[in-house]
Formats: sequence, C-alpha cells, structure tokens
Amino acid sequence: MGAKGQATVFAVFCEDALSTSNVESLQAADYRVRHLGSVEELSSQIRSDTVGCILVNRSRDGQEPEEVLQALGPQLILLPVVVLSPFITVDYAVSVLKAGAWSALIAPCEDRQLLQNAAEAVEESLRRYEIRAQDLELIQRFRSLDADEFNILEELVQGRISKEIALQLDISTRTVDRRKRALFDKLEIDSLADLLLSYLRWQQIDGSFRNSRNNFR
Repeated sequence: MGAKGQATVFAVFCEDALSTSNVESLQAADYRVRHLGSVEELSSQIRSDTVGCILVNRSRDGQEPEEVLQALGPQLILLPVVVLSPFITVDYAVSVLKAGAWSALIAPCEDRQLLQNAAEAVEESLRRYEIRAQDLELIQRFRSLDADEFNILEELVQGRISKEIALQLDISTRTVDRRKRALFDKLEIDSLADLLLSYLRWQQIDGSFRNSRNNFR
C-alpha cells in the first residue's frame, strides 16, 4: 500500500465524463481504473486497505454527485472524491465541497489536469490512512487502561494534583503516583500537556469509531 501502482481510481457514472484518452493516461500512470454504475457496486469494491480516489459524475437517470457523497457516508473518510461536471459555478463547487467532495473538475478534463488531481487525491488518501492508523493506535492505548488508571486520568484532566486526587479517591499519594506512572507508560506520553492533547483527541475520535456504520471488509 502506498505505491502509486497500487492505487485505484473508481469512476462512478463517468462513461460520458471521461474520454478514452483520460482513461489511457490514468492507466499509463499505473492507476487501476474501475468503471462502476452504482453506489452499491462502489461500496462493494472498497476495502479497509483500498488506496485511491473516486471520480463521480451525474448519473444518466439524474442522480446527483451530492447524493452519491451522502450514500458513501463513512467511506469518504479514506477515499477523496473528485466531482466531475460539464460546468461548475462557484456555488456548485461550494455545495459539493460541503457535501464531502475533495475537489471538482469540469468534464471532459485535459489529461494533465486529471492526472494531477488523481495524484493529489491519492496522496490525500495515503495521508488519511496514516492519520487513521495513528487514531486507532491512540484508541487502543486508552482502552488498555484499567479502572484505577482511568480514575486517575479523569482527575488529572480536571487539573487536580496528586494530593487532591488522593483525597478524592481515598488512596495514598504514593498510590496516585504509581498509577499515574502506569497511565503515562500505557499512553506513551511524558507530560501533562501531552496527556491533555491525547485525551482531547481520543474523546473526539473514539465515539466515531465505535458508532460508524461502514462496509469495510
């Protein structure tokens, strides 16, 4: 994963938006190009380690790219979406970006322009994978804490010092310090500032991982 030759460009409803030259230029740059006719087909193709990007055009039966973006849901987390359209106004570009698109291009595209956008989108996909891996690792660290260590964590993020924590939890300061060291070791941090930053990031991401409904296999 990570080499350009392993990246896939998924083209959804793009029969009229991509020229033969567009497709050949993508393939010549070592991208796999897969033409798909439905969101369901796209979802079935995306796996948890899929690197690449998605090109989306308006379907022949009138399904707008915004509807595709909404249907993809959590799969947008990792694969940037480039919307193709015969004309793009500022208002339209803003609307699709708000819906989750990464960029928008006027179709048909020049080969060079399409290749540049595909390359940048794939790099963004790799960046998102790296962030996701870091987030998953952070979640595992917090979930490795036992109940006693978690109690210490909650007291520390409230700004309490060891003596106050000892009184609050009815334990000795020596026990507080021992649990604090174990807490720092498990989270792989060495300062209260790092603890607070890690805690805030964990609070932000853990619920989204638990609650996300996706089709990754």
